Amino acid sequence: MGVDDNFFELGGNSLKAVQVVSCLSQTFEVDIHDVFQFQTIAALAQKISPKMT
Repeated sequence: MGVDDNFFELGGNSLKAVQVVSCLSQTFEVDIHDVFQFQTIAALAQKISPKMT
């Protein structure tokens, strides 16, 4: 599994996405729509990183 692997192709589903958002949202501005739109770690990181500056 790597940063460019698709969350859903690796077996992720909507319930797992909610768990991911629950963990990430404690530190980052992430919601469930982001996980569905940015389906790899790399893509989600690019979405998050501009907000950190």
